[in-house]
Amino acid sequence: SHINRDKEELKSLHSIYERQKQETEGRVVALQDQIAQRDAERREAESRTWAAEEKLRASEVKLAEAARREQAHKEEARKVYENEQMRLEYIQELKRRFEEEKRALEAEL
Repeated sequence: SHINRDKEELKSLHSIYERQKQETEGRVVALQDQIAQRDAERREAESRTWAAEEKLRASEVKLAEAARREQAHKEEARKVYENEQMRLEYIQELKRRFEEEKRALEAEL
């Protein structure tokens, strides 16, 4: 009787062990799936981050080029303005000389 009770208890314990083993294996599989899913999400996020960083770098290059062109245009406009100012000053000087010579000739007459 005592042996039968021990056998029944052993069967019960074995049954509990098998059930817990299956539950544990199920939890392990679920955890592995979660880890795999998180890894996939992390890789996707890293990929999106990398793509965004590439776009940002490309935009920065374009911005720098646009700023360089803008500076070149400003410099060219400044040179054109300075040349025009010098031309106007030269014309004013010619007019002044002409008026002086005209007065000098009129004074001689």
